[in-house]
Amino acid sequence: MEQVRCARRDVLCFFSKLNDFGRFFRSYCRRAVEDFGFSGNEIDVLISLEQHPERNTVKGISESVHLSRGVISRAVESLRKKGFLKVLRTGSDRRTFAVALSEKAAPIAEKLSRAVRDFVKAVFRGLSQEELSSITQTVGEISRNKEEMQHQAAHCQKEADTVS
Repeated sequence: MEQVRCARRDVLCFFSKLNDFGRFFRSYCRRAVEDFGFSGNEIDVLISLEQHPERNTVKGISESVHLSRGVISRAVESLRKKGFLKVLRTGSDRRTFAVALSEKAAPIAEKLSRAVRDFVKAVFRGLSQEELSSITQTVGEISRNKEEMQHQAAHCQKEADTVS
């Protein structure tokens, strides 16, 4: 029983540290472009498009940064109005579009890219390639397990809704 209690405490500590890590990363990146007054969500969109230009739809960005489509849509619209994104129509449906960084965003994207690179370099300093691979593999497995749990929960909810 003591082992279970310790494991539960360790898990809570682990997720708390991950959450803190994410907040610190966001604040670190925000400092790199603080003169522009971007929101955290706007910075997430800019970083996502800089790092993964092929994931250039609201859905793709949403999946990259793990924020809702509504949050991403608002950030995309704000960045578009400020001239940092350009909209690319992808079909006859006006609601379907992709976005790309504009020329105005290029120096900001470079600053953010440098900030991400510096952050990663500093945080993982002293770790071997093997340790980094192990971390990546472990986090990937944890993420897949979480996604499976979410899928199962959604499936159970749909079944409960049909019964009601």
